[in-house]
Amino acid sequence: MCAGSTGTSPGDVLRALYYAISLYGFIVSFFIYPKISDAQVILSEIMFDPDTLENHNEFVEIFNSGNSVANLRGWQIGDDNELDYIQDTGSGLMLAPGQYGVILDASYFANSTSYDNLLPPEALIMTIDDGSFGSYGWSNTLTETVFLTDSAGNSIQVYQYSLGNTPGFSDEKVIMIPDNSEMNWKNSLKFRGTPGFENSVRKKETDIGVDSLWIIPSYPVSGIEFDLKIQVRNLGILPVESFK
Repeated sequence: MCAGSTGTSPGDVLRALYYAISLYGFIVSFFIYPKISDAQVILSEIMFDPDTLENHNEFVEIFNSGNSVANLRGWQIGDDNELDYIQDTGSGLMLAPGQYGVILDASYFANSTSYDNLLPPEALIMTIDDGSFGSYGWSNTLTETVFLTDSAGNSIQVYQYSLGNTPGFSDEKVIMIPDNSEMNWKNSLKFRGTPGFENSVRKKETDIGVDSLWIIPSYPVSGIEFDLKIQVRNLGILPVESFK
């Protein structure tokens, strides 16, 4: 082809075709595959054996440990037999960073007031589109696995709770991270749990305190010097280099 011609060379055709295919792939991936978000929603508390009104007082608490708002529309919660859609109760389904969300039984509002004085105003209160969690509510005789899925059906969190809790004492997460291993969950220290606020078993980032102390000699007498020894324990997550 002569220089200055306005025709199209085979190379131009290939480049245009490559560009079209790349653009098509980008469009498909943009609309089909979910965008990765820095919102990180985790399970943080399960009340599977309430002290009263078993059919109405079960709840699941979630927590947004990420840095952006999580839109929970289309998300589901349940067991390995049935998932139920999370429903809004008047405050929407947008879970802010650092915010707790409490998912109550759908029948709670008309039949119970057990948590009314516990739920803080800053917690996002939600419910489900079914009469009970999973197929027949959370079992107290068999361990069950709790599934939290996003709007695309992806399992965001999976946790198998253990039995043996005193009625009215929930399972709570210790460190607020995605890890749902047995070591990261404990029985709540508070009756009826901590729906919508900091878990009673939660580890703080910095938490140092006196573990024990003793005197040498054990029975000092007046006028004689003695040593007071103190053992300090770090119960927090972060290492402590110095303290007073």
